[in-house]
Amino acid sequence: MSGAYRYYNDVYIANFDTGNLFKYRVVLGDVEKLSPTGTEIQAFNKAKVARSRLRTEFFDVPTEVAPSAYKVSGASYLLNNTSDYYFDNKPRLAEEMRTYTESLIQISGDINNVQIEINLRFSDESTGVFEIVPTVGASIALKIVKLFDADNNAIPTTLK
Repeated sequence: MSGAYRYYNDVYIANFDTGNLFKYRVVLGDVEKLSPTGTEIQAFNKAKVARSRLRTEFFDVPTEVAPSAYKVSGASYLLNNTSDYYFDNKPRLAEEMRTYTESLIQISGDINNVQIEINLRFSDESTGVFEIVPTVGASIALKIVKLFDADNNAIPTTLK
């Protein structure tokens, strides 16, 4: 065999709610706790800020794109319209997503099992939490997580 064989894996566990980043090295079934490097901590802090902005700020959806969370739950084309609008016309949202994912890649070299959620507000004051679904070679899509009317009552996510 030519070249060096890497016989370990570094595993990172990030808890954005508490602000903790943990690093472990797994070597042939043994686990060793390590301290994250300064670069990894800086990247984690950048990811934490970007994730917070994505999760706490509401992005307004124009009426002509999708008038209501009720309508989005019952019409996939309106969900697609909303996805297209945000990723074609909102550079700040794209920048926060880019910062978040690039920071995570800088820490671990990968972004497996990463969920990115955003909050959208519609013109009728209904709101929704949507997961950004990264896809390879295609437009980024949104997946409905939760929907609420203007009075904060839950809206079913599968209206017909």
